[in-house]
Amino acid sequence: MAMLLAAAPAVVGALGSAGAAVGGTGAALSLGASFLSGAGSIQAGKAENAASQYNATVNEIQARQAGEQAALKASEIARRSRQTQAAGRASALANGFEQSGSVVDVLNQAARGDELDALTAVYDGSVAAAGLKSEAALNRARGRSAKRAGYMGAASSLLAGASSVVKARSGRASVASI
Repeated sequence: MAMLLAAAPAVVGALGSAGAAVGGTGAALSLGASFLSGAGSIQAGKAENAASQYNATVNEIQARQAGEQAALKASEIARRSRQTQAAGRASALANGFEQSGSVVDVLNQAARGDELDALTAVYDGSVAAAGLKSEAALNRARGRSAKRAGYMGAASSLLAGASSVVKARSGRASVASI
């Protein structure tokens, strides 16, 4: 965009020359419209790129948060498991049971279940984070593509304007030769 704006005085001068060369202001207006359309395409591509980059950054932050939340959930499950195990042992002793046999088996089975829950929480967080990281990468690619498309649209607009000037000039030459 800065390049187009820097070239604007030269383009305006060229438009006047082109209009005079072709014999009318229509050609100059066509070139001017092409120039503005091209500048708009570039600006739109840059804006879409900026929005996509912002969305990618948000996705990356959310991915980190998903991992942190999973770790926190796993930590909370482990803490509750330790409390449950301690309460179970205390209850068994208070009721006259030995810390052996089926009491220990039941407590160990509960501990394995809690450990599985903690690991599942970490896994779920990892899956969510991976999905968000993939979405961030996709957003970054979309942004780069939109930026390139803006430049391609600008080039297309400028070529279309130049083409209309050439056609207008060819039409005047044909009419003049008759």
